[in-house]
Amino acid sequence: MSELNILCGASLFAKVAVKKSGICFHYICDNDLSKVGKLWEDIEIISYDEIKELLKQNEINMFLANRYTSETVKNLVHYFKNENFRLYGWISDDLKNLTEIKSILDYYKNCDLIKNTIFREGTSVRYKDCFSDDIFIYTMKKVGTMSIREGLGKALGVPQMHLHSLNSNLTGLEKETLTPYSQKTIFKVKDAIKNGKPLKVITSVREPVARNISFMFYILPRVLGEYAHVHNTFKTKYAYTEIFEDIYYKLMDHNYVLNWFDDEVNKYLGINIYEYPFDKEKGYSIIEKNNIKLLILKCEKLDNCAEIIQKFVGVEKFELSKENSSNDYWYKPIYDKFKSEFIPHEEYLKGLYDSKFMRYFYSDKEIQTFYRKWRRI
Repeated sequence: MSELNILCGASLFAKVAVKKSGICFHYICDNDLSKVGKLWEDIEIISYDEIKELLKQNEINMFLANRYTSETVKNLVHYFKNENFRLYGWISDDLKNLTEIKSILDYYKNCDLIKNTIFREGTSVRYKDCFSDDIFIYTMKKVGTMSIREGLGKALGVPQMHLHSLNSNLTGLEKETLTPYSQKTIFKVKDAIKNGKPLKVITSVREPVARNISFMFYILPRVLGEYAHVHNTFKTKYAYTEIFEDIYYKLMDHNYVLNWFDDEVNKYLGINIYEYPFDKEKGYSIIEKNNIKLLILKCEKLDNCAEIIQKFVGVEKFELSKENSSNDYWYKPIYDKFKSEFIPHEEYLKGLYDSKFMRYFYSDKEIQTFYRKWRRI
């Protein structure tokens, strides 16, 4: 068997790794299909599917070249489940010292490179203890709050605490990929709650179908890998549009949105939002309880809430950032195609739209508009 070295991620860091590491890379892999087949530093970019084929006749060494290390590890583990490959990461600035990644937490603890500017050029510094400790952006995934976080980072000059869950009682892969940043943020927030420190919390909601589709494409390599493993096929690049609906119904957690406020805000902040009124017309409400001041925003009206966020936080100027728009993601063409063609089952929509979550945040008119939009009537 031949031994192949594959660099994971056709990124700016990959260019540095090719030049400085001294390793001969045979391929670079990337989940952005628009890059596949092209050259990156004169090295061919291949897809996850092609790695699957290479694994049949070769020993594979993979090297991380992505600052979002934990998410990359999750994607690789799901996509290449039960496959025999070795995963490595650099732990020093000179890109000479490598470690085999068996535990992502051990990798983070030993990796000085994560703090290096090569990982954070042009981005917020999230691994140093330099973020605001009295403002907490706490939301379910894919509800538009990255635009709030980036906007506040610019307005205040430091990044904000930002998590999707305060649950630290994790197991398996989720435990392995809980980053030091997340651990530190969970500790800070729980410490503030316990000791009565003032805490301003910002959260947001989004219509469930749109949110679920957005999240499905955001984690596309992972769910494709899981789907291919279950169905014993990896011919995904020929069948994307054919399997997305199946993936949507079978692999997405459709209760995640409906239960998030009970599972997170009520459980960890001690606030049952359903006991307070929500202004459906304005698209926001503020709840105050003990040391916590909670701003709830409706994603569909977020563009009208910049002034509310500005006053809530207490800054002179605030603008929503557009840097995390789906327009910037590699999957935009297939994402748009799926949204334009997908017609959810009628009973599925009724189950979502009759929930207390929808009735609390959205008017009957809004719900009917959503229903007609997805049913194409």
